[in-house]
Amino acid sequence: MKNAIIAGGVIGLAIAAGIATVGTQSLGATDVYKFLVRGIVTEVTSSANSVTMYSTHTSGLSKTDLAGVVQDFNVKTTKFYKWTSGKKVRVTIGSVKVGDEVVMRGVKKSNGQFNVVKLTVNDRSFSIVGRLKDIDTTNRRLTILVGTSTYKQSTYVDKEVVMTYDDNTEFMSLGSIINLDELNADNQKVKVIGAIVNDGQWEVTNLWDNVK
Repeated sequence: MKNAIIAGGVIGLAIAAGIATVGTQSLGATDVYKFLVRGIVTEVTSSANSVTMYSTHTSGLSKTDLAGVVQDFNVKTTKFYKWTSGKKVRVTIGSVKVGDEVVMRGVKKSNGQFNVVKLTVNDRSFSIVGRLKDIDTTNRRLTILVGTSTYKQSTYVDKEVVMTYDDNTEFMSLGSIINLDELNADNQKVKVIGAIVNDGQWEVTNLWDNVK
């Protein structure tokens, strides 16, 4: 009887060990490397805790896996932030939209999953004062020589930037709304505001002509 009890105990321990091993294997994807990536959001699926992004900048070991590709990221335990008026504030996944530029920090796991620890939505709104150099009505583009900019001034000052406009863009001159055909590109001083969307497209929402 004693031998039977001992044998039963050994079997019980073996089963318990087996269960523990299976549990460890199912839970235990290990860290491969940490990643830091920046890119453009192409899809957000809140119900699946997933954000898909096209990577425009990667660092370190993540370059091999993520540079220039569209990748799905796991955001189940992610902390979300957003730059607003020069301040980084805590938000939820609901604030992450398709077309946003985001920065993600996280860990690649041995099961191939990319787990994001922190996701920050960049503020790519701009307010620029500069010179209107050209109007391309065929392609709906404006060329602005940048004087001052709230967005990366050191990068764009004294450079020409091509921006797009659409039917919702509002044009103003001397305090009154004007039609586009009343606007001439004669190197006059203008102010434009808008936002950069997708992979670097400058969209104008408002333009003021003849700014002092």
